Amino acid sequence: MDNRTRTRLGIAVVLAMAAAALAALGLASVYGFAVEYGGGSFADLAFLVVPIPVLVAALAVVVWPRVPTGTQIAVVLGAVVIMVGGGLTADTWGQDENRDRLVEGSRTFSCNGPNAEVQVPAEVDETWRALPRRAPIYGPIGGSPTSCTAGVSGDGERAFADYTDAFRDLDGWQVRVEAPHRFVMARDDVRVTVRMLGAPDRLTTIAVAFTR
Repeated sequence: MDNRTRTRLGIAVVLAMAAAALAALGLASVYGFAVEYGGGSFADLAFLVVPIPVLVAALAVVVWPRVPTGTQIAVVLGAVVIMVGGGLTADTWGQDENRDRLVEGSRTFSCNGPNAEVQVPAEVDETWRALPRRAPIYGPIGGSPTSCTAGVSGDGERAFADYTDAFRDLDGWQVRVEAPHRFVMARDDVRVTVRMLGAPDRLTTIAVAFTR
C-alpha cells in the first residue's frame, strides 16, 4: 500500500467515524426532544439529522480506496434508510417515554409537591387524589394559598369534554356552572373549575380551590 492510498484510507476511516458519531448525536437529539415535548420531533429535525451524517458517510465511501460505484451508491442509500428508520424509531421511543412520564407525573400529582410555589390546605390535595383521571395532568401551573391549578396534556377540546363528562355525575358534588368553556362543581368548602383556554391550540386547566 503506497502512501497516497494509506492517506486516503486514514481520511476515509476518520470520516466514517465522524458519520457514525453524527448519526448517534442526531438520533439521540430526536429521542431527547421527543421525551421532552412528545412525538413529532423527527419531522422537525429531519432536515438536520438525516443529510449531515449521510453526506459525511458519502464522502467517506468516495475517499475510501478502490470502492466500486455500485457499492458507493448502496452505502449512501443504506445510510439514508438507517437515518430515516432510526429517526422514526427514536421519535416513537421518546414519545412512549414522554407518555409514561406524563402518566406517572399525573398519578403522583400534588399541589404541595416540588413544583409548588405555595403550600395549599390538605383538603386541596385530598380532592385531587379523589378526582378521576382522564388525560394526564401536570403542574401545578398556578394557584394561591387556597387553590391549585393543573394543566391537562393533549388536545384541549377533548380533554375538556372528557373531564367534564367524568366530573358531571360524581357523588356528592353539585354542578354550579356548565358552559362551553367553563365547568364548575362544588362540595362543602371545595370548588373544582375546568376551563378551556386559547385558540387554536387550546389548553384545558383544572383548578381545585378551598373556599372556607
